[in-house]
Amino acid sequence: MKKISFGIKYFILVLIIIIGFSSNFHMASAHMTYTTFNISYSVVPSSSSSPSGTLTLSPNYCTIPIGASSCSITGASWTTTNATNPQLVDDQGNVLSTNANQSSLSPLTVSVAYPSTTFYLKDGSTLLGTPQTATSSAPATCAPGSTWDSTANGGAGACVAAVSLQPFINSLTLSYTSLRANMINPTIAWSVSNNPTSCTTSSDWTNPPTASNPNNLASGSASQGILTQTRTYTYTLTCINAFGSDTKTVTVTPIANPILKVKEI
Repeated sequence: MKKISFGIKYFILVLIIIIGFSSNFHMASAHMTYTTFNISYSVVPSSSSSPSGTLTLSPNYCTIPIGASSCSITGASWTTTNATNPQLVDDQGNVLSTNANQSSLSPLTVSVAYPSTTFYLKDGSTLLGTPQTATSSAPATCAPGSTWDSTANGGAGACVAAVSLQPFINSLTLSYTSLRANMINPTIAWSVSNNPTSCTTSSDWTNPPTASNPNNLASGSASQGILTQTRTYTYTLTCINAFGSDTKTVTVTPIANPILKVKEI
Protein backbone atom coordinates (compact mmCIF):
# COMPACT_ATOMS: atom_id res chain seq x y z
CA MET A 1 0.00 0.00 0.00
CA LYS A 2 1.38 3.34 -1.07
CA LYS A 3 1.81 6.14 1.42
CA ILE A 4 -0.20 9.39 0.93
CA SER A 5 2.04 12.44 0.57
CA PHE A 6 1.84 15.37 2.99
CA GLY A 7 0.47 17.72 0.36
CA ILE A 8 -2.45 15.47 -0.41
CA LYS A 9 -3.18 15.05 3.28
CA TYR A 10 -3.28 18.85 3.74
CA PHE A 11 -5.62 19.30 0.79
CA ILE A 12 -8.03 16.66 2.12
CA LEU A 13 -8.06 18.30 5.57
CA VAL A 14 -8.92 21.74 4.17
CA LEU A 15 -11.65 20.23 2.02
CA ILE A 16 -13.21 18.50 5.06
CA ILE A 17 -13.22 21.80 7.01
CA ILE A 18 -14.90 23.70 4.14
CA ILE A 19 -17.60 21.05 3.72
CA GLY A 20 -18.30 21.07 7.46
CA PHE A 21 -18.59 24.87 7.63
CA SER A 22 -20.93 24.96 4.66
CA SER A 23 -23.23 22.36 6.25
CA ASN A 24 -23.40 24.29 9.53
CA PHE A 25 -24.14 27.56 7.71
CA HIS A 26 -27.10 26.08 5.84
CA MET A 27 -28.45 24.52 9.03
CA ALA A 28 -28.23 27.85 10.80
CA SER A 29 -29.86 29.63 7.88
CA ALA A 30 -32.87 27.33 8.13
CA HIS A 31 -33.61 28.66 11.61
CA MET A 32 -33.09 32.46 10.85
CA THR A 33 -36.01 34.93 10.67
CA TYR A 34 -35.96 38.11 8.68
CA THR A 35 -37.55 41.50 9.60
CA THR A 36 -38.69 43.93 6.88
CA PHE A 37 -38.39 47.68 7.60
CA ASN A 38 -40.72 50.16 5.85
CA ILE A 39 -39.18 53.66 5.45
CA SER A 40 -41.41 56.57 4.46
CA TYR A 41 -40.28 60.09 3.50
CA SER A 42 -41.69 63.29 2.01
CA VAL A 43 -40.08 65.83 -0.29
CA VAL A 44 -40.07 69.40 1.02
CA PRO A 45 -39.96 71.94 -1.81
CA SER A 46 -36.95 74.17 -1.68
CA SER A 47 -37.32 77.94 -1.34
CA SER A 48 -36.28 78.34 -4.96
CA SER A 49 -39.61 76.81 -6.06
CA SER A 50 -41.73 79.44 -4.22
CA PRO A 51 -43.78 81.76 -6.49
CA SER A 52 -42.07 85.05 -7.24
CA GLY A 53 -42.26 87.93 -9.67
CA THR A 54 -40.86 91.30 -10.71
CA LEU A 55 -42.91 94.28 -11.98
CA THR A 56 -41.49 97.25 -13.89
CA LEU A 57 -43.13 100.50 -15.06
CA SER A 58 -41.22 102.52 -17.62
CA PRO A 59 -41.79 105.41 -17.52
CA ASN A 60 -43.20 105.38 -14.00
CA TYR A 61 -45.21 108.63 -14.30
CA CYS A 62 -47.48 110.44 -16.76
CA THR A 63 -49.15 113.81 -17.43
CA ILE A 64 -52.94 114.21 -17.57
CA PRO A 65 -54.13 116.31 -20.55
CA ILE A 66 -56.46 119.26 -19.98
CA GLY A 67 -60.02 117.99 -19.72
CA ALA A 68 -59.02 114.40 -18.82
CA SER A 69 -59.01 112.59 -15.48
CA SER A 70 -56.24 110.06 -16.16
CA CYS A 71 -53.22 109.37 -18.33
CA SER A 72 -51.54 106.25 -19.72
CA ILE A 73 -48.21 104.53 -19.20
CA THR A 74 -47.17 102.33 -22.10
CA GLY A 75 -44.44 100.41 -20.31
CA ALA A 76 -45.79 97.85 -17.82
CA SER A 77 -43.76 94.64 -18.02
CA TRP A 78 -43.20 91.74 -15.62
CA THR A 79 -41.93 88.20 -15.11
CA THR A 80 -43.24 85.48 -12.78
CA THR A 81 -41.93 82.11 -11.60
CA ASN A 82 -44.02 79.17 -10.32
CA ALA A 83 -47.21 81.26 -10.19
CA THR A 84 -50.44 79.26 -10.69
CA ASN A 85 -52.75 82.27 -10.96
CA PRO A 86 -50.67 85.32 -12.02
CA GLN A 87 -52.46 88.68 -12.10
CA LEU A 88 -51.61 92.33 -12.60
CA VAL A 89 -53.99 94.32 -10.37
CA ASP A 90 -54.41 98.07 -9.72
CA ASP A 91 -55.22 99.69 -6.38
CA GLN A 92 -58.94 99.66 -7.23
CA GLY A 93 -58.91 95.86 -7.47
CA ASN A 94 -59.20 95.77 -11.27
CA VAL A 95 -57.46 92.77 -12.87
CA LEU A 96 -55.53 94.23 -15.81
CA SER A 97 -53.86 91.04 -17.06
CA THR A 98 -53.50 87.34 -16.27
CA ASN A 99 -50.36 86.82 -18.34
CA ALA A 100 -47.54 85.04 -16.52
CA ASN A 101 -45.01 87.25 -18.29
CA GLN A 102 -45.14 90.52 -20.22
CA SER A 103 -42.05 91.42 -22.20
CA SER A 104 -40.60 94.92 -22.10
CA LEU A 105 -40.51 94.67 -25.91
CA SER A 106 -44.33 94.60 -25.96
CA PRO A 107 -45.36 96.17 -22.63
CA LEU A 108 -48.93 96.55 -21.43
CA THR A 109 -50.53 100.02 -21.50
CA VAL A 110 -52.04 100.89 -18.10
CA SER A 111 -54.14 103.85 -16.95
CA VAL A 112 -53.03 106.10 -14.09
CA ALA A 113 -55.59 108.21 -12.20
CA TYR A 114 -54.90 111.50 -10.40
CA PRO A 115 -52.86 111.83 -8.22
CA SER A 116 -51.34 108.32 -8.50
CA THR A 117 -52.11 104.64 -9.06
CA THR A 118 -50.37 101.63 -7.50
CA PHE A 119 -50.02 98.34 -9.38
CA TYR A 120 -49.52 94.88 -7.83
CA LEU A 121 -48.19 91.64 -9.31
CA LYS A 122 -50.00 88.78 -7.57
CA ASP A 123 -50.53 85.03 -7.53
CA GLY A 124 -54.24 84.98 -6.79
CA SER A 125 -54.54 87.20 -3.72
CA THR A 126 -50.89 86.81 -2.67
CA LEU A 127 -48.24 89.33 -3.62
CA LEU A 128 -45.61 87.75 -5.86
CA GLY A 129 -42.48 88.65 -3.95
CA THR A 130 -41.63 91.73 -1.91
CA PRO A 131 -43.29 95.15 -2.14
CA GLN A 132 -40.06 96.42 -3.70
CA THR A 133 -40.17 93.94 -6.59
CA ALA A 134 -43.88 93.20 -7.08
CA THR A 135 -45.37 96.66 -6.43
CA SER A 136 -44.99 99.89 -8.40
CA SER A 137 -46.65 103.29 -7.96
CA ALA A 138 -47.00 105.91 -10.70
CA PRO A 139 -47.85 109.59 -10.05
CA ALA A 140 -50.07 111.55 -12.45
CA THR A 141 -49.89 115.34 -12.66
CA CYS A 142 -51.95 117.88 -14.58
CA ALA A 143 -50.51 119.35 -17.76
CA PRO A 144 -48.87 122.80 -17.50
CA GLY A 145 -51.48 125.54 -17.42
CA SER A 146 -54.06 123.33 -15.74
CA THR A 147 -55.07 122.29 -12.24
CA TRP A 148 -57.07 119.42 -10.76
CA ASP A 149 -60.77 120.15 -10.20
CA SER A 150 -62.52 117.43 -8.19
CA THR A 151 -65.96 118.77 -9.18
CA ALA A 152 -65.37 118.54 -12.94
CA ASN A 153 -66.41 115.66 -15.17
CA GLY A 154 -69.59 114.96 -13.24
CA GLY A 155 -67.77 114.81 -9.92
CA ALA A 156 -65.17 112.35 -11.18
CA GLY A 157 -62.60 115.13 -11.38
CA ALA A 158 -60.46 116.38 -14.25
CA CYS A 159 -57.57 118.67 -15.07
CA VAL A 160 -59.02 122.04 -16.10
CA ALA A 161 -57.32 125.06 -17.62
CA ALA A 162 -56.07 127.50 -15.02
CA VAL A 163 -57.66 130.94 -15.09
CA SER A 164 -55.14 133.48 -16.35
CA LEU A 165 -55.29 136.48 -14.02
CA GLN A 166 -53.15 139.58 -14.08
CA PRO A 167 -51.92 141.06 -10.79
CA PHE A 168 -54.37 143.15 -8.78
CA ILE A 169 -53.22 145.77 -6.24
CA ASN A 170 -55.78 145.39 -3.49
CA SER A 171 -54.53 148.35 -1.48
CA LEU A 172 -51.81 151.00 -1.39
CA THR A 173 -51.93 153.33 1.62
CA LEU A 174 -49.89 155.98 3.44
CA SER A 175 -50.10 156.52 7.18
CA TYR A 176 -48.50 159.31 9.27
CA THR A 177 -49.02 161.24 12.50
CA SER A 178 -48.02 164.70 11.32
CA LEU A 179 -48.29 166.46 8.00
CA ARG A 180 -45.68 169.10 8.71
CA ALA A 181 -42.41 169.06 6.80
CA ASN A 182 -39.42 167.84 8.79
CA MET A 183 -41.87 166.02 11.08
CA ILE A 184 -43.85 163.76 8.77
CA ASN A 185 -42.50 160.19 8.58
CA PRO A 186 -45.06 158.25 6.47
CA THR A 187 -45.32 154.47 6.23
CA ILE A 188 -46.53 152.97 2.99
CA ALA A 189 -48.31 149.58 2.91
CA TRP A 190 -49.37 147.43 -0.03
CA SER A 191 -51.25 144.22 -0.84
CA VAL A 192 -51.16 142.51 -4.25
CA SER A 193 -52.97 139.32 -5.39
CA ASN A 194 -52.70 136.90 -8.35
CA ASN A 195 -49.00 136.09 -7.97
CA PRO A 196 -47.04 139.08 -9.25
CA THR A 197 -43.61 138.16 -10.56
CA SER A 198 -42.11 141.64 -10.14
CA CYS A 199 -43.05 145.15 -8.99
CA THR A 200 -41.59 148.58 -9.76
CA THR A 201 -41.97 151.85 -7.85
CA SER A 202 -41.56 155.58 -8.44
CA SER A 203 -38.41 157.45 -7.42
CA ASP A 204 -39.88 158.88 -4.18
CA TRP A 205 -40.33 155.36 -2.80
CA THR A 206 -37.88 154.13 -0.14
CA ASN A 207 -37.44 150.36 0.56
CA PRO A 208 -39.62 149.14 -2.34
CA PRO A 209 -40.87 145.52 -2.67
CA THR A 210 -38.47 143.26 -4.61
CA ALA A 211 -38.67 139.99 -6.53
CA SER A 212 -35.90 138.58 -4.30
CA ASN A 213 -38.57 138.26 -1.61
CA PRO A 214 -41.79 136.84 -3.16
CA ASN A 215 -43.72 137.34 0.07
CA ASN A 216 -42.71 141.00 0.01
CA LEU A 217 -44.26 141.32 -3.46
CA ALA A 218 -47.64 140.11 -2.25
CA SER A 219 -47.80 142.39 0.80
CA GLY A 220 -45.64 144.52 3.03
CA SER A 221 -44.92 147.92 4.49
CA ALA A 222 -41.96 150.32 4.62
CA SER A 223 -41.11 153.58 6.37
CA GLN A 224 -40.34 156.42 3.96
CA GLY A 225 -38.25 158.53 6.33
CA ILE A 226 -38.64 162.18 7.27
CA LEU A 227 -40.00 164.32 4.43
CA THR A 228 -38.34 167.73 4.47
CA GLN A 229 -39.81 169.46 1.45
CA THR A 230 -43.18 171.11 1.03
CA ARG A 231 -43.90 169.44 -2.29
CA THR A 232 -46.01 166.53 -3.43
CA TYR A 233 -44.38 163.14 -2.87
CA THR A 234 -45.68 160.50 -5.28
CA TYR A 235 -45.64 156.77 -4.56
CA THR A 236 -46.53 154.62 -7.56
CA LEU A 237 -46.58 150.82 -7.49
CA THR A 238 -46.74 148.72 -10.68
CA CYS A 239 -46.84 144.89 -10.47
CA ILE A 240 -46.75 142.44 -13.38
CA ASN A 241 -46.94 138.74 -14.23
CA ALA A 242 -47.25 136.74 -17.45
CA PHE A 243 -50.89 137.79 -17.89
CA GLY A 244 -50.69 141.54 -17.36
CA SER A 245 -50.07 144.34 -14.86
CA ASP A 246 -51.74 146.69 -12.40
CA THR A 247 -50.76 150.16 -11.14
CA LYS A 248 -51.82 152.34 -8.20
CA THR A 249 -50.59 155.69 -6.88
CA VAL A 250 -50.82 157.58 -3.57
CA THR A 251 -49.47 161.04 -2.79
CA VAL A 252 -48.76 163.26 0.20
CA THR A 253 -47.84 166.97 0.41
CA PRO A 254 -46.19 168.13 3.65
CA ILE A 255 -47.06 171.63 4.86
CA ALA A 256 -44.68 174.25 6.06
CA ASN A 257 -44.12 174.80 9.73
CA PRO A 258 -45.64 178.05 11.05
CA ILE A 259 -43.26 180.95 11.64
CA LEU A 260 -43.48 182.10 15.22
CA LYS A 261 -43.23 185.87 15.73
CA VAL A 262 -42.16 187.34 19.05
CA LYS A 263 -44.04 190.54 19.93
CA GLU A 264 -42.05 193.05 21.89
CA ILE A 265 -43.84 194.74 24.77
